Amino acid sequence: MLFCCYPFLIIRKVWISLKDPTDLTVKFDLKAEISKENILVSSGQLTSVSPGSGILGFTSATLETIPFSSNTPVTIPQGTVLKLTLSVRNACSGSLRNQGIARLWYNDSKADSKLGVILGNSVQNYFLHNNFLLGTTTGVVPKKTIDIQSGARCSSFKPFGTWSITL
Repeated sequence: MLFCCYPFLIIRKVWISLKDPTDLTVKFDLKAEISKENILVSSGQLTSVSPGSGILGFTSATLETIPFSSNTPVTIPQGTVLKLTLSVRNACSGSLRNQGIARLWYNDSKADSKLGVILGNSVQNYFLHNNFLLGTTTGVVPKKTIDIQSGARCSSFKPFGTWSITL
């Protein structure tokens, strides 16, 4: 079976907060990359994100949508490995600190960081799960987090990780 996937209609939503609530003046740039069989097919970036404070844990996280930069259709045959890589850096603009730790939340029905893909005429959500897998349902308790030191302002992107699923 073949699916036709339109990357400009893909939705990437991620829950982000600060690990340390004292870093309130840091902002992050977020990047997401979609690859098919290890070939990059689309990417997107969201700049100068003001993350949740982290004071109340997940309760203070923010849900961010990362827009795509490509609108080229991609054919995805059954058995294709689809990968999502999420990365962060200290923002190039608007960040007042030269360091900060970004926290990605995922793996349960509330911390439902996901990739939404248009397959044919329907949207299929792929949720971030444990062991860097993508699943078609939300993960199960407990919530998981990954903390990444964002580095100096406008430094290189640092990956939270790469999640994958075989379609």
